[in-house]
Amino acid sequence: MEVARREGARAYLVDDETDVDVAWLAGAATVGITAGASAPERIVHRLVGALAALGPADVEERTQTVESMRFRLPKELQR
Repeated sequence: MEVARREGARAYLVDDETDVDVAWLAGAATVGITAGASAPERIVHRLVGALAALGPADVEERTQTVESMRFRLPKELQR
């Protein structure tokens, strides 16, 4: 949200589709949704579905970054 606002876009932080105020969408031709790696995919899909239910929508998924970082368990927890 901070990055989008810094770039001049209207941006809102929501936990799920129930947090969206349809007034935010007034005059919008495009709505972008971003989610962190820890966001459950089902919540993102529900949000997309709720927005699509408001009228015709073309959904396009874009991958901006692919991360390959791996974390090892501490030695005490390894078997």
